[in-house]
Amino acid sequence: MIRSIQRQLLALVLGTACVASPGAWAAGYGAGIIDHYDGATGLYFRTITADKMPKGLVSSYKPRTIITNLFIFNPENEASNRFFEETPKGEITDILFESGITDGQIDVISIGGGWRFKHNTGLPEGRTPRDKLLVGVKDEDTENITLYVANKHGENRSVLTVVPAGAEWHIDAANGKLRVIREEDGKLIIESFDW
Repeated sequence: MIRSIQRQLLALVLGTACVASPGAWAAGYGAGIIDHYDGATGLYFRTITADKMPKGLVSSYKPRTIITNLFIFNPENEASNRFFEETPKGEITDILFESGITDGQIDVISIGGGWRFKHNTGLPEGRTPRDKLLVGVKDEDTENITLYVANKHGENRSVLTVVPAGAEWHIDAANGKLRVIREEDGKLIIESFDW
């Protein structure tokens, strides 16, 4: 009886902590989906998922849900499209875009990447959310992550860079750069790309 009450209290406390943290959803924690109207453009974004069986011989493995694409809907003209015309090989691990600015900080909507948004203070005067959408796809064989960038409508998509397995990346919001950081022969190598 006491353990049951302790479990109920723990569930209540954890549930309250998740609700009390408004940034947690925007940072991609929780259900692992984006289901959001962009405050800057009015576009609606929704992740597309699929079940994937893990590799291995054990038949008791259960499928896990992965993100396979991003649906973009324009309510003004009812037009819609997917970020990728064909489902990419690999798993989408990162989706990130700027949705607004509150108290001098950029509001970030993301899966897997909210914590990657750094230096989000001291923004230049008049800074507005960028019309950019970043999607990272992890190759299941090499574990490299290909970062694609497009406008928020999903148009003009291109490969920004490939992040090697074991490397890190983040967006320096104040300076408008995406940085890839890796160690090689005891040295830190930083590559910068326009964001």
